[in-house]
Amino acid sequence: MKLFVYEHCPYCIRPRVVLGYKNIGCDIEYLLDNDIDGHMEKIGAKQVPILQKEDKSYMTESLDIVDYLDNLNANPIFTKTNGRNDIEKIFSEMSSEYRTLIFSYVQCASLGEFATDEARQYFIKRYLKHINLDNVNEAIELREKHKEKVENTLKKLEKCIYSKKHISDCGLSMDDVIYFANLQRMLIVPDLNIPLKISEYMEYQLSKNNCNIKYI
Repeated sequence: MKLFVYEHCPYCIRPRVVLGYKNIGCDIEYLLDNDIDGHMEKIGAKQVPILQKEDKSYMTESLDIVDYLDNLNANPIFTKTNGRNDIEKIFSEMSSEYRTLIFSYVQCASLGEFATDEARQYFIKRYLKHINLDNVNEAIELREKHKEKVENTLKKLEKCIYSKKHISDCGLSMDDVIYFANLQRMLIVPDLNIPLKISEYMEYQLSKNNCNIKYI
């Protein structure tokens, strides 16, 4: 199997969590952000992640891929989520600042999807529209302000972490797939003050993974 991803994309982290926990062999390939044809020829849309199954067919939608991988050999290990409205509410409190802060670092990072300058510039232009800014410098100038907001919000989130092994009291679940993927992105921000309970949770999840999903 082969999984086509972007390194910066939280939806692409989701299936990699399952690959790591279940030790499933799967090649990881990075698509260039501006490689429209590379996406379209596989699934008819510019979207990631994309899983090429062993029969060479393709599937997309991150949670569909997660479900497929988890049920390989009829041995699922992730329980279904009952929904964590408390976590969703906290993420929503910092969603704008979180996205912009992370973008300010992602846009200059050495990631697979930015292997060419054209691909990087394509991403920057596309994402600036998403966060309603005119240029990268604006995002950089907002770093300290947004970092403070994120750090304060993470203190609230810490209270929602059940243990370092799983985020919810039901054990290993889809909550871990979804929320670890969201949290993992913040590792690209240097010197971010991450509360102890969240840090321990992140380190444990990273230790269970064999796909090296951690920014360098």
